[in-house]
Amino acid sequence: MGGEYLPDFKREEVEIARVTLQSSTQDVISVRAKPTANRIKYRIVDEYETPSKISPASSSQPLSMDRLIRLMDSAIVGAYDGVSWPTGIVWGPLTMNLENSDDPLELINFVEVTSEFYPELGGYYADEIRRFLQARSEERPS
Repeated sequence: MGGEYLPDFKREEVEIARVTLQSSTQDVISVRAKPTANRIKYRIVDEYETPSKISPASSSQPLSMDRLIRLMDSAIVGAYDGVSWPTGIVWGPLTMNLENSDDPLELINFVEVTSEFYPELGGYYADEIRRFLQARSEERPS
């Protein structure tokens, strides 16, 4: 779907990170931030209105890149059948698809992370995903 069915932004809300899956429907998961009187509130949305739990749910200052990574990697996202994904909006979908792949390296471009606010975020995840899949590839018998 490519993100066109994501929920509308709330007033003053911005997308701080986007995870795009190279699935048949090109699913998108959006990490959003919204300033309030004295906090910044965060939420994760997707095109299916899947419930999620994140930590931190808010902060007094913008998140550092490390804290954003922890938020993304620790998010618990409910799946469509009521069972939650493996933890994280990057690692969960990647791990679920890895179970059905004969060659882990086929998934090297399955997850793309982008951010206008954290320009190094995409490179960080690309490197981590590459290392993760390479290790899984080496573990599999030939």
